[in-house]
Amino acid sequence: MMLCPQIVIALILYYSVDWIKADLITIGTVWMFIQYIHLAIQPLIMISEQIRELQRAFGAADRIFEILDTEPEVKDSDDPVTNLEFNDKIEFKNVSFQYEPDKPVLKNLSISIEKGSTVAIVGATGSGKTTIISLLSRFYDPDEGSITIDAIDLKDIKQSSLRSKMSLVLQDIFLFPGNIMDNLRVLRKDISEDKVIEATKKMGIYNYLKGFPKGFDMELSEDGANLSFGERQLLSFSRALTFDPEILVMDEATSSIDPYTEAEIQRSMSKLLKGRTSIIIAHRLSTIEHADKIIVLDHGELIEQGTHHELMKMKNLYANLYWTQTGIE
Repeated sequence: MMLCPQIVIALILYYSVDWIKADLITIGTVWMFIQYIHLAIQPLIMISEQIRELQRAFGAADRIFEILDTEPEVKDSDDPVTNLEFNDKIEFKNVSFQYEPDKPVLKNLSISIEKGSTVAIVGATGSGKTTIISLLSRFYDPDEGSITIDAIDLKDIKQSSLRSKMSLVLQDIFLFPGNIMDNLRVLRKDISEDKVIEATKKMGIYNYLKGFPKGFDMELSEDGANLSFGERQLLSFSRALTFDPEILVMDEATSSIDPYTEAEIQRSMSKLLKGRTSIIIAHRLSTIEHADKIIVLDHGELIEQGTHHELMKMKNLYANLYWTQTGIE
């Protein structure tokens, strides 16, 4: 579309030289004809651009419908438990799991998480910490063993009922275009603005959020690109607590928050975690010293578990990690 008009103009100029010399036409006539060519071809160029955009749209639509038509690998049972009551404990019984064949991520793992307790999971990168959360949320099913809540296998619980009991603050933060208030309540109209504000006040970050331009009405761009990573993490944390979950899962929830803000959150956490079952994955061991139980993993295996003081007395992997980070023996 761009080349053809230029070829036509070149031909006009080539032949018009002799015509101008013979006084058959004037230079003005040639120039006017070239302008007519431009005017005639411009709508065709615009149409071709629209056709290109339509082709891109059709391609994108094909990909969207392909995703929507994808059948989930994890499915509910034929007669699932739809009204889950969590009263006792979560148990992992001899759980093994691998994403790829012959590359186990968890090996024969057995742990127990009592209702209302705070459990921390620590270990080196790749030891299987986040995989435990993924299995508990039933993003995957274990290859071997079972995971139960009050002796009910997760496979027998309706996924929506299971996840309604949980709130997750993961390392990957997902924010969508819209204001801060809509992001905190995920556009759910049944959650009032007062409830969102109350949750942020309990956390001790209400004034911090009010400090944003336009406060809770501040518009966020895609993935919250107009915020720092630490600010996005704070919003993700607040959103999880807005839903007042029975089970709160935090995967490095304060890793990118400055020490002052983290200290404020830690002071609020003792109130927020009271009576709530909390699972915390942390690399900064100083933030989990007061956990009821600390589970230490190494290459997918349970190495040791206990309170901070018990593990420090063992002088094993946890103690070595703690000494390395803090320099305190």
